[in-house]
Amino acid sequence: MGMLGSLRYEYSLRVTEVRYRAWTRPLGRLLQRCWPLGFSFACCGMAGRDKFGESPDIIIGSGGGVQWAVAALGKKKSAFSIFIGSPRSIPVSDYGMVIHYDPSLESSGVVLLPALPGPINHETTALAAKNFIEGRAPLNHKIACCMIGGNGAGYEWSEKDGNLLGDRLNEVAAQKGLRWVITTSRRTPREMESALRNRLSKSSIYDACWAGEGDARRVVAAYLGLAERVLVSEDSMSMMHEAMASGIPVSVFSSNQHRIDPKHENFILKAEYEKWIQRLRLDNANFVDSFCSHSSVFDLPLDAMVCSKITPLLQQFFVARADKVKKF
Repeated sequence: MGMLGSLRYEYSLRVTEVRYRAWTRPLGRLLQRCWPLGFSFACCGMAGRDKFGESPDIIIGSGGGVQWAVAALGKKKSAFSIFIGSPRSIPVSDYGMVIHYDPSLESSGVVLLPALPGPINHETTALAAKNFIEGRAPLNHKIACCMIGGNGAGYEWSEKDGNLLGDRLNEVAAQKGLRWVITTSRRTPREMESALRNRLSKSSIYDACWAGEGDARRVVAAYLGLAERVLVSEDSMSMMHEAMASGIPVSVFSSNQHRIDPKHENFILKAEYEKWIQRLRLDNANFVDSFCSHSSVFDLPLDAMVCSKITPLLQQFFVARADKVKKF
């Protein structure tokens, strides 16, 4: 988990991974609405309960499926709970800390970061790239990466988008001598992926991971480590965050059919304003030069930033917990 990597920047950690059985997720969503009633059931449905420490200091989780569990375990175990995501119906004050990137949540007490902590950084991508090319022929070209998400957040991808994207990738390869590493996702529409595959020249590709063809390799870190720049479909918030965290120039592109989702759009506008990303249109006549000349990178030390925000809250929490114990 990216948050653990950030905490290791400052702290020595001993980590226990806890999983909940599938049936607990709908129950947790129901209990969110009844909060704080039911927090005493926090350990119910936990797989590997015997491995869970009696007195954890910190509980960390992300995603709506475990949101109630993070808050409930923190309360039950008197631990500092960190939830990565939108707080929804549980008050922010009932967590130790809630982290998000949406500025509209700041007024409720959410701690804002420019991007959410994840497993991608310059060190992890460099190592993944080294492992990826072992046993392969030496690279004779510079590499660019293309990451494609799918329908969602107002974006609808079509065969037309696949054809246009394929043309642009071929042009970059032919004019600039770059070769592409390309990954689609399980959300990528089949017609879009098929059109892109058929449009691409084989000479434009160094490697490709086609999710629609059943390729389940985990290649994002390796691809980002190989590449000198990356092109990302802007429907995918996680892909944009991973690309930004890799420390190489990031360009993003939209589908032809696009309805604006305010929260999503606000993040992109903020990132573009801060020069963390460059926004491109696939029908832009200057696409090749714009993509290849973009040089701004997201260079904020995210791990150090997370620690700077969490350390004061942790210190306050543990002082208060120690004082409470002394009273008894």
